[in-house]
Amino acid sequence: MAITVFTSTYNRASTLPRVRASLLRQTLDPDRFEWIVIDDGSTDRTEDLVRGWHRAPFPIRYSWQPNRGKHIAWNRAANDAQGALFVVIDSDDACTPEALERFVAAWDSVPTAEREGLAGVLARCQTADGTPIGPPLPATRTVDFAELSLRRLLPHDTWSAMRTDVLRQFPFPDLATQLVPEGSLFQRVARRYRWLVLDECLLVYFRAAHGRTDQLSRLSPWRYPEGMAFMQRTLLDHSWRFARRMPLELARAAVHFDRFSLHARSRLPDEIGSLEHGPARALCWAALPAAYALYVLDQGRQRGT
Repeated sequence: MAITVFTSTYNRASTLPRVRASLLRQTLDPDRFEWIVIDDGSTDRTEDLVRGWHRAPFPIRYSWQPNRGKHIAWNRAANDAQGALFVVIDSDDACTPEALERFVAAWDSVPTAEREGLAGVLARCQTADGTPIGPPLPATRTVDFAELSLRRLLPHDTWSAMRTDVLRQFPFPDLATQLVPEGSLFQRVARRYRWLVLDECLLVYFRAAHGRTDQLSRLSPWRYPEGMAFMQRTLLDHSWRFARRMPLELARAAVHFDRFSLHARSRLPDEIGSLEHGPARALCWAALPAAYALYVLDQGRQRGT
């Protein structure tokens, strides 16, 4: 099995057929990929819909879980995946017909000895009308994801095929929240692995009048402060090597770490004290006045919604 495609879904029976249709059009041999659909507590007809697709040319594995968030479904899919590579397609998106074949070809082009230092393949996204999203990827063979994201040189939306064995090394934390940003996983992975660049648009985003149709992308971040604080923790712990070159970016992470820890009603001395690097802990203490000001502003916005 070359690739596992994973989709987490919650009440998306209306858009899931779009994902399936794009997988049916794949140029990669259907014996070389599988589709894992994890239903995150849907109350619509999702289960009947997916179970009715059992005669697809590629394996489809469906399972249901209580509504606990995409990060929990992601961990479960990673453990169950049979593919060497793991790709994620949200329940309202699609991929181009050659997407999976291009990922496999790019990965197969890497000498075996070089693969140990790579997490997988990084590609681009496009809108439904074929317009690329964001600037091209860097014109280098491999990239450091953490450095480029801190410098804001990566397109806001990228797509990846990650080694499944690498993915299993970095599970999402089992936090009592519905949202843990996916960037927290990529920041941790980037501490040990680089990414192969494939500057092609392979994932297709569909947008509604308000923007992305993904529910989580529209949520106010303070509604899920535990996950947002964890995201900033990963920056401070795993990207601190860039502190001298990008001090403002790490200072921003410190402010937001404090801000979301306040929203989560965490005990700040414990949260700050558990950070890996001493200078990062000092920075978070220094950032408290700015963080508290943002926290107060957030409360005002919450009361206004």
